[in-house]
Amino acid sequence: MSIKDLFAKYKELNELKTALSSDISAAQQTINIKQAELDNCELELSEIEASIEGFQGGAESMPKDNYDPAWHHVLKAKYFLQRENKTLTIRQIVDDVLEKEPDRTAKTLMNKVSGRLNKQCDGDGMFRRYKPFNGSEWHYGLKEWFGEDNTPIDQYKII
Repeated sequence: MSIKDLFAKYKELNELKTALSSDISAAQQTINIKQAELDNCELELSEIEASIEGFQGGAESMPKDNYDPAWHHVLKAKYFLQRENKTLTIRQIVDDVLEKEPDRTAKTLMNKVSGRLNKQCDGDGMFRRYKPFNGSEWHYGLKEWFGEDNTPIDQYKII
């Protein structure tokens, strides 16, 4: 192969490399968009599931002794809040889920539970949150446990 052929092949491969890099970049952007769409879909599903659960009888309707791993994260959080009958942090809820589902990973659960509960704290969502003291973690509870000033009724506060 002559030097001229080598330079031609080099140029051809460099152009192919640039085109492939561009294709990979475009594919990654599509993946990111689709992942965001999937995340939004999961969030909407959790909101609908929570709303359905709310229409089916509210806080008193969920059994305190029959945990179901198939429940969505919102319903799992509601279950543990009702079981403890006090406000809990995301970490406490995740620890409770991990006791029931040891095959799960804490990091994934933290992200999912946190995202779902925070979304449910807005407006007509089924949860509220507060910080018991400056610098503390957020503590979550059922909406009906909170007064008009958005602080929990004494019986549901942490000690």
